[in-house]
Amino acid sequence: MAEIKYKNLYKVIGIFLYYFRYNKTQYWDNDKIDNYQFKRLRKQLIHSSKTRYYSKLFKKLNFNPKTDFKSLNDLEKIPVTEKNKVKENTHLFINHKYKNKSLPFYTSGSTGNPMKALIHPLHWVIEQAVIFRHWSWGGYHFRDATAMLRSYSPKEGEPLTKYSRPLNTTYFSPFHLTDENMMMYYNLMIDLKTRVLRGYPSSVKIFALFLKKNNLKINSIKQILVASEVLTDIDRNIIESIFDCKISNHYGLAEQIVMFGDCEKHTHLHNYFEYGCVELLDTDSPNIKKIIGTNLHNKTMPIIRYDTGDLAIVDDSKCSCNRNGVVIKNIIGRNDNNIVCPDKSQIPTVNFYTMLEDFIEISNWQIIYNKNIFTLNYITKDIITNDRINELNKRLRQRVEHTGFKIKINEVNKLQRTSEGKLKTIIKK
Repeated sequence: MAEIKYKNLYKVIGIFLYYFRYNKTQYWDNDKIDNYQFKRLRKQLIHSSKTRYYSKLFKKLNFNPKTDFKSLNDLEKIPVTEKNKVKENTHLFINHKYKNKSLPFYTSGSTGNPMKALIHPLHWVIEQAVIFRHWSWGGYHFRDATAMLRSYSPKEGEPLTKYSRPLNTTYFSPFHLTDENMMMYYNLMIDLKTRVLRGYPSSVKIFALFLKKNNLKINSIKQILVASEVLTDIDRNIIESIFDCKISNHYGLAEQIVMFGDCEKHTHLHNYFEYGCVELLDTDSPNIKKIIGTNLHNKTMPIIRYDTGDLAIVDDSKCSCNRNGVVIKNIIGRNDNNIVCPDKSQIPTVNFYTMLEDFIEISNWQIIYNKNIFTLNYITKDIITNDRINELNKRLRQRVEHTGFKIKINEVNKLQRTSEGKLKTIIKK
């Protein structure tokens, strides 16, 4: 509970920072941006040298961040940090001076490989500031009546919706998207005069297609905010045409390295340069780039040149808003499908990534399902107690059992791979 209170406090501080600082920095020229990123990177490199991983690496490279980092190009002297290396050796990336002051965050990862990240409060505050700026680009005002179609899993006996007065936000369970429930959601959004709809692209699309099928409209909704999944151009067009308003699309990482968001033009995604430094490295395709990032304020867990595992689509165009900094066309990353349940409802698979973030004892997991049976297989990296197994069972049943699936949970030694040796996290039989 204390962590939640602190996060809420830092969120408020972040919003104030937007009004006093980050609504102005967005208009900086490229020279000012480069100068800012150079100074922040130098500080992060010095912080990183206090961690066991980078201390050892810098000695091996004969690299001293205080004297050898003289320009942004010098960042290339440091090799890319692979995601698996961080996940498997998280303790080596922590600056213990700030450990006890930091906030824990968990990510299951797109391959079902959990990780715990420690985030310094300053980094979290700046994240809130630039995210609020992104919302503002799309027309959001503080405490606009908001419907949240994500991040809420009601326990047994609890209602499918709940209201947060401080945020003026109503949460709707994305695990219960039946026609009957979505009609209830629709009526409640009408009554609340909902102005902003937030959700995963997949859950928003399910709700949008329900409205279209039933010839329903929610005219009060003026903005849609999506995150946590890839938003394809096709899905953007479908959702925007049904709601008759624009989508504000956001990309970020639970590891809190870099973030992108589209501005009021909705044609490109802008890197939040105050938050993270982005490098776009070449692939075999000229307009597909690897996203490599360095966090700029997380003194607790500075990660340098982190391979996010995601790809960006780029071209020669520039956003007509004329803001400077790195822009891309879209992200190619995890694009989750919806699980069609026996009762014909659909559950966005990203909900299971969110659920499994809390089970750091699990090193890898995989969901396999057919029209009747839902199986969660997992591998542990630490001892998992009976209480934790019971909690895992409880949370999974809470999300799935009402749909008619027969549920199986198994601890296994290995997970299924494709003929090419790839590990798929979600498999439909």
